[in-house]
Amino acid sequence: MGRTKILIAGAGISGLAIAIMLERLPEDKKVDYLILERSVMMSAMGSAVSLHTAVIPLLKQLGVWPEIERISKPMSHFCIKRADGSDLGNVDYAYGDLEYSYYGVVMARPELHAILMSHVPSSKIMLGKRIVATSQDDTGVSCHCGDSTIYHADILIGADGAYSAVRQSLYKDLWAHGNLPRQDISPIKLDQVVVVGITEPLSPTDYPMLKEDVCQFRIVLGGHDRPYTVKLDAPQGTLVNNNRNADWSVAETESIDEICSQMRTKRNPFGFGTYGDLIDKTPRHMISRVMFEEKGFRTWYGGRTVLIGDGNVVGSHELGCLEELPVIFK
Repeated sequence: MGRTKILIAGAGISGLAIAIMLERLPEDKKVDYLILERSVMMSAMGSAVSLHTAVIPLLKQLGVWPEIERISKPMSHFCIKRADGSDLGNVDYAYGDLEYSYYGVVMARPELHAILMSHVPSSKIMLGKRIVATSQDDTGVSCHCGDSTIYHADILIGADGAYSAVRQSLYKDLWAHGNLPRQDISPIKLDQVVVVGITEPLSPTDYPMLKEDVCQFRIVLGGHDRPYTVKLDAPQGTLVNNNRNADWSVAETESIDEICSQMRTKRNPFGFGTYGDLIDKTPRHMISRVMFEEKGFRTWYGGRTVLIGDGNVVGSHELGCLEELPVIFK
């Protein structure tokens, strides 16, 4: 294939944000780029996502903030409850307005992804390009894809998720030359499986907090005898179940239905109905089952390759400011 200035691996939130940055360059400083996305059809996970206050000035610079503001609600606080429903405490998010002049905001991840996608020309996104290996030298970097195509560039940005093929290829090369800390080569611990989804619009009569101008989160701590934790965000009606197992192979065999059934009869912390009510109001295609891990990597670049998002810090904030909001941790 031909050569471009920048290759971006992954059309998720981080990859699209980088692409928009490049699109916003002045005409006399435009840089050619391509996004290589492994999926053959673009779709975003059905979950809520929060934007930290620190990222809002960036979104304004990119010209996407007015659209995001319309689909989001400001974060107000976390309300933490015990398993019996009693209050344990609150975490106030008013500091965002005091320190940054903005509140953090929450929205549906598919809607955020769609907004970012709308600002990137479709011709810049190559679908069905699963990267299997990368190589680089003093003159450039190459991406080898599963369909036998090869793309060349001056710079490669790995924004391809927790199991980044770009990171794995880069680390293999750095390790061979003795330039990688042992911490970075150790495997990611897999001990949880997450079910995440977004309900259809809920009735403000049944859930009065939906009438509020701000978003609040209610977290229920499971306790030692209750192997789950619940986190719900009101405006999106988001539902997630995260099942923790010492044996990952056991957790992997549990289906979405099996995991959700364990929570179905439990009363939700909004004070109305059960988790089953939320599950029944969640379209099947908006429920996803994913692995949940967390690990920080010390090495985030090497040669002509740089890592961002989950390709660099698994389970952390994309772009350093975006946070996934799961609902039920088990």
